[in-house]
Amino acid sequence: MIPFIKDKYWMMIIVFCITGCGVEGDTNMELAPNGIGLGDAEEDVADKAGVPLSKETIPGPAEEAIIYEYDSFAVVLSGNTVIAVVSYDPDATTQRGVGRDVNRDELIDAYEEYSIYSNQHGAFYIELAEENWLVLGRGEFIYYGDPLMLELAGGGFDQVKNELIRIHPEKSS
Repeated sequence: MIPFIKDKYWMMIIVFCITGCGVEGDTNMELAPNGIGLGDAEEDVADKAGVPLSKETIPGPAEEAIIYEYDSFAVVLSGNTVIAVVSYDPDATTQRGVGRDVNRDELIDAYEEYSIYSNQHGAFYIELAEENWLVLGRGEFIYYGDPLMLELAGGGFDQVKNELIRIHPEKSS
């Protein structure tokens, strides 16, 4: 099983992600382990990364998701399309050179034009586009994909987003 979904919290994130995620032809490769980006087809994943260590299917209300696990990353597909990529490689960075252990100031410097949020656990959430968020998870992983992954058991995306603390740009009083 993928390290970041060993507990119920992460499993719920993946389950909720597959309830309606969809990325069509996204060429933004903000995080692209082995060159795999959002919108890539399942065949592209096989061509770029080879045979996964494991393949897990998770049922969802709308469509099931398939998670391919590799040595240091995972790919989440819905249908035949990559909807999210996750890296748990300690040396992984985004296109802007940000790693999973980034601090607040470094993150703001790298993504100053975007809204940046944090939560009570110290994870950072960057709203790169309406349908794509970058999440740096407390030094454990980097996630790039659909914001529906923010849904928690019993909470919709809007509720979860409202629970995040916006750290950039700061709200003026």
